[in-house]
Amino acid sequence: MGRFLETWTQISSNNIPDAMTETGLDWEASKRPVHFKKRDTTFRTFDDRFVVARDDNDEPLSVTGKNYRPLQNSEAFAIFEKFIENGTLTLERGGSLGKGISTFLLGKLRGTWYIGGQELDLKVAISNDYSGRRSVRLSVVPVVDDIYMPVNMGGLKKTWAVWHTSSLEHNLDRAKSAIGNAYEYADHFCLYADKLCQEPVDRRDARDFFNHLLAAPENEGTRGRQIRENRIATLLAAWDQLSANKNTRWGLLQAVSSVEIQKACPRPGETDSAKPFVRRKETLLKKMLNGNIPLFTKAEYMLN
Repeated sequence: MGRFLETWTQISSNNIPDAMTETGLDWEASKRPVHFKKRDTTFRTFDDRFVVARDDNDEPLSVTGKNYRPLQNSEAFAIFEKFIENGTLTLERGGSLGKGISTFLLGKLRGTWYIGGQELDLKVAISNDYSGRRSVRLSVVPVVDDIYMPVNMGGLKKTWAVWHTSSLEHNLDRAKSAIGNAYEYADHFCLYADKLCQEPVDRRDARDFFNHLLAAPENEGTRGRQIRENRIATLLAAWDQLSANKNTRWGLLQAVSSVEIQKACPRPGETDSAKPFVRRKETLLKKMLNGNIPLFTKAEYMLN
């Protein structure tokens, strides 16, 4: 998780304006008319559609309807200001997906929680979207022993929409409620994890679990079987490298998540700007902001 987060810009100033400058998010976007070329080569305006484009470099982000109003990064991230001022939140990292269609800031919530001797870092991300399809979202990002652990615990919420078209005051109230729910999530998280830490497993149990997690499909061919065996071996290797709580059911979940996160880290000889790496890390970030990594969710379901 640490290597993954290190690929996003670190924030040194714990205030929104400076954080936006450090992460390259200090820009605004506006709606522009959509024009198309007619057969006679003149141009006509499409009245009900608009391009949302950045004002700093005219980069197009999306096409939306006439009722959509872009919410600026400064407006979205202002929701964090009260929590920074009262010491509840410390900003850590930020960045954007694509050319800026989705932007985010990540911070750590104040508090201390422990799971079988491991500390839970309760992080929270706020993301702004310029696609016209989503609202601003606040997402809990629980990290244990440097591993992202998006446990669901029977559907307990990890994400909340905190902005639609309401006033800032209304959305601050929604954000306060979401932050309160994040702390409630942490309490349930620790109870759930502590229970799994009390349930021992050995290496044979771990292999059987990963084998069922990556169950063979019907008519599996030689190549498919080899790929599946390699994935099982990778999961076992991750499990072997765990320190605290390795020989527990909690360790099984940690191994699954660490492997999924590793996929989004730079490979040997791969730069941080390499397109395949950028695609992988943006895909993982989307999953984190949505609060769900599919293979992890399946593993958690199998343990319940």
